[in-house]
Order: sequence, then C-alpha cells, then structure tokens
Amino acid sequence: MEKFKKEIKKLEEEEKEDTDTNENLIALTKEYIKENPSEAYAYEYLGILLMSDEGGKYDDEAEKIF
Repeated sequence: MEKFKKEIKKLEEEEKEDTDTNENLIALTKEYIKENPSEAYAYEYLGILLMSDEGGKYDDEAEKIF
C-alpha cells in the first residue's frame, strides 16, 4: 500500500491537470487493484480518478466502481 501511495503522489506532483498523468494514475490504480482486490482505498481512489475525467468517458465505469 505504501508503494502504491508513493507512486500516486509522484504522478500527482508531476502535473495536476495533465490528461496523460490522469491516464497513468488510472492504469496504476487498476493494476494495484488486480494485485490487491480487497483494498477499498484503491477502489475509492479509482472512482475519484474516473469521475475527474472531464470528457465523461469513464462515468459508467466510475459508477460501477462506487
């Protein structure tokens, strides 16, 4: 969990509004969930990331996550 949080913080600090950074965070979080499917924090964080996409392309997936 600590490694996951450090990676998230690193990516978030790089560029807060960058679309590629958001995509990277989503991919990282999904990978973490695959390895740790019972980690509720990761699902919550993934849902937040998906909802923060301004294009709305992840809205359905975010709803399922929450």
